[in-house]
Amino acid sequence: MSKQQDNLDLAELKDKIAIVTGAGNNGIGWGLCKHAAGHLGMHIVAMDLHENLVDSAQERLRSAYPDVKALGIACDVTKPEELSTALSNIERIFQIAKLAQFLPTQAPCSTKRFSRAVSRSGQLPLT
Repeated sequence: MSKQQDNLDLAELKDKIAIVTGAGNNGIGWGLCKHAAGHLGMHIVAMDLHENLVDSAQERLRSAYPDVKALGIACDVTKPEELSTALSNIERIFQIAKLAQFLPTQAPCSTKRFSRAVSRSGQLPLT
């Protein structure tokens, strides 16, 4: 954590939404999903390239962590149009607004730029 940030109280993440890319194939993304849902009580959006992987991840999360909402979305995050559609679905399903404002305006989409924009904003009502 940088010196500019206050200490993070992980309890504040309960009932927030974690959007995790690369979440469908039992790797680091899947581990992040399980930790965020199981230990932090976060709702999960599991994103990956293949629909069968995210469908499986969604069902495994819902089964293991019935108190959190889990959504699987097939999306290539390097394609702005797919990411825009995915974010629109997240907004609709979780009844939140303004995720799309953080989309990069230039292709190819940079997930690092998107992540930095979201984490810097502090304006997302992800509850």
